[in-house]
Amino acid sequence: MKRRFFRYLMGISLLTLFLSTIASMFIYYSVYVDRSNKDLSNIVIAMGETLNKIDDDENYLDDVARKKRDFRITLIKEDGDVVYDSSQDAKFLPTHKDRPEVIKAQKNGFAKIERYSNTLSKDLYYVSLRLEDGNILRVSREMDNLLGAFRKVLPIDILMSLLVFAIATVVSRRLTKKTFEPLNNLNEDLLTIDTDMFPEISPFINKINKQNKTIKDNYREISRERDTIETILKNMKESLIIIDENKNLLSVNNSARELLTPREI
Repeated sequence: MKRRFFRYLMGISLLTLFLSTIASMFIYYSVYVDRSNKDLSNIVIAMGETLNKIDDDENYLDDVARKKRDFRITLIKEDGDVVYDSSQDAKFLPTHKDRPEVIKAQKNGFAKIERYSNTLSKDLYYVSLRLEDGNILRVSREMDNLLGAFRKVLPIDILMSLLVFAIATVVSRRLTKKTFEPLNNLNEDLLTIDTDMFPEISPFINKINKQNKTIKDNYREISRERDTIETILKNMKESLIIIDENKNLLSVNNSARELLTPREI
C-alpha cells in the first residue's frame, strides 16, 4: 500500500508537470505572437509617418533595414511594382498587386496578414500601410510557429522537467513516510484504533471490523450447531461411528463406545 501511495503521488506529479508544460507553451506562444504583431504594427506606423514627411524614401528605408535586420521592408507602388526591398533587388521582383496584404491595405489603409511559408517552415507576418502618396509600405517578419517555438525551448523544458521530477520524488517520499509512519508505530490492536486519528484509513478499518463481526457471528453459529449435534449424538440409543474418506475416526457416540468396550465375564 505504501508503494502504491507513492506511485499515485508520482503519477499525479508527472501528469501535472505535463499539463502545465503544454498549457504554458500555448500561453507563451499566444503572448509572443500578440506582442510581436503589436511591435510590428507600431514600427510600420512610425515608419509611415516618417515617409510621409521626407522625400528620400530609399535612403531612409536602407537606414532602418540596417538597424532592423530581422524585418523585411518593402515599398510598393499603387500599380503593384516594387520600388524598394531590403532583402532582394526590387528590379527582379514580380508585381505585388495580387498580394492580400497589398490589396487590403489599398482598400482599408492598413492590413495585417499571416501566412505560412513551406520553404522556410515558419509563419510570416505582414503589416502593410497605405502612405499619403498612394504607395504601400509593407514590413514582414519571420516567426516560429508553435512547433518551432517548442523546439527552441525544449532543452530548457527538459532541464526544468528533470528538476521538478526530482523535487516531486523527494516530496512524494516524505509525504508517503509521514502518512504511514503513525500506522507503522502503532502499539494497539488495529481493530481498536481510533479512526478519527486516521480518517484516511477509516473505510479500511470499518470494513475489517465488519468482517470480524461476521466471522464471530458465524463461529458462534457453528459452535451452537456443533453443541446441538454433540447433544443429539450423546443421547442416541443407536450406535454411531463417523469416519472421513481416509477412514480417520471423527466421532463415536456413547452407545458405540459401550458396544465396543470389552465386558468382563
